[in-house]
Amino acid sequence: MENNMNSLNIKAITDSNKQELEQLAGILIENSEGYELESYLFAKKLEYLSKILTESMHDRAFDDAERNKGNIVANSLIEIREVGARYDYSNTGYYPYLEKLAEKKQIEMTIKEHEAFLKAIKKPETVINQETGEFMDIVPPVKTSKTSIVIQIK
Repeated sequence: MENNMNSLNIKAITDSNKQELEQLAGILIENSEGYELESYLFAKKLEYLSKILTESMHDRAFDDAERNKGNIVANSLIEIREVGARYDYSNTGYYPYLEKLAEKKQIEMTIKEHEAFLKAIKKPETVINQETGEFMDIVPPVKTSKTSIVIQIK
């Protein structure tokens, strides 16, 4: 890859507001006719690039963001917030909760066993409920999925 980034004006993109970015996306979409797959790959590679940059620059940019919180920088409002709060209840010693948590884990394991059994059924059949002795007519579960393009950047 060339070290010359003349065709990609990073400063102009950085300084763009939301409307200008939407317009740029519209232009790229309009000009993608005949290059739909390449345009999709371009978007996926930008997404990958964004992930790398965000992860590597987050800590480096934090102090600057602290100094600029509440300000608009490059058409972007800078805020510092607590996000993704989590609580660890395991050390609370509150037995009613811990007992229910253990029950939940047991129920989840039982559900997985039932799901594995049901996935193995290929046609409707009659089985006996081991707890009640009743006959049950069961059918295989309905499988749904979504087809997508899978990209592996080399």
